[in-house]
Amino acid sequence: MRPSLKTYNLKLETSEKTLSFWSFTLHASRSKIRGFTLIEMIVSIGIFTIVMLMATSTIFTVVAANNKAQSLKLVMDNLDFALDSMVREIRVGTNYSCPDSPSNCSSGDTQFTFTSSDTGNPSITYSLSGAQIMESSGETSLPITAPNITIQSLKFYLVGTPGSIQPRVLITVGGTSGSGTSASTFNIQTTVSERQIGS
Repeated sequence: MRPSLKTYNLKLETSEKTLSFWSFTLHASRSKIRGFTLIEMIVSIGIFTIVMLMATSTIFTVVAANNKAQSLKLVMDNLDFALDSMVREIRVGTNYSCPDSPSNCSSGDTQFTFTSSDTGNPSITYSLSGAQIMESSGETSLPITAPNITIQSLKFYLVGTPGSIQPRVLITVGGTSGSGTSASTFNIQTTVSERQIGS
């Protein structure tokens, strides 16, 4: 600004025409260095706010999806372990039955009992207690699913009786895991057949 002002004073002594010219030049120089107007600042801040809100919403969505995926993975890992344990025991067991229907329970039952192949041939029962799958043998009853998994339904469908066709059990499990936005629902089923035919 100071060099332009000095030039203006120098040309002031020459003529009125030159004065008018350098006065215009000084005004142009000032217009080139002006700042943002209030409206421009408001518009810029508004656009920045909208972009940040959209970015934040996207991040929250990704985090929620990741939490849900992790919750579902934990459910599947625990249920796989529990069902594999049940299948191994049932497959080598004998004398399949349901408490409400000693022979076939083709319409489904919430409990299933069989004779284990372990020493002493203890009787084992799988059932739903509260929100967990329980394994009972004699006076001992232990949960085989994690506490953070809520089992809402457990059904055993038994087809076939000893001495006729090979007994086969269809097991269905349904429930939820997690809470809030990370809650996941699941429905799993598996089938197991008795290894000792006609026992």
